[in-house]
Amino acid sequence: MRHLRLPSLSLLLILALFATSSAFAQDGASTQDGVSTQDGVSPGAAAPLLAILPDDPSSWLGMTPAEADGLLGAPADSRAIPGEAGLGEGRVDLHSQGCALYSYEGRIWQIRFTAAYAGSVYGIFLGDGVDKIVSTLGTPWSQKDSVLVFRLAWRGYPVRLRVVLGADAASDIYLYRGDF
Repeated sequence: MRHLRLPSLSLLLILALFATSSAFAQDGASTQDGVSTQDGVSPGAAAPLLAILPDDPSSWLGMTPAEADGLLGAPADSRAIPGEAGLGEGRVDLHSQGCALYSYEGRIWQIRFTAAYAGSVYGIFLGDGVDKIVSTLGTPWSQKDSVLVFRLAWRGYPVRLRVVLGADAASDIYLYRGDF
């Protein structure tokens, strides 16, 4: 069986920057002072490079919030998460793309995908029914009430995918480190 090697994050960033700069060159308009704008966005406002994460977003686990912000743009909201006794605080960055990045000690450990997210996660879209979820991902590792948990390929640590069901369809998807 052949294993596909995924491109590194740096290559993806370079490709995203190239695509963005090419689109800018085609769609940009020049103002009187020679500063280019795109679709009415002021030159100082940074547009996100990525509208959605890769279908396998596990490479984002362990990334720093600054690295993620460089790809997604600044979060729409950022909140501290109080730690339990003896643990430090975490942070959640809510992005307009419909994903929330949870970090602890400067590294992302969980990604939540909500209704506003337009992409797929391992072939699953929000709103997909249980039949499609199970036929795509296989038998859940754990199932309780309206939550399905799948074990995914290790990335030096266990990776889990939790699908929360509402009316027998995916309403929230969480990708996280299983050892956290």
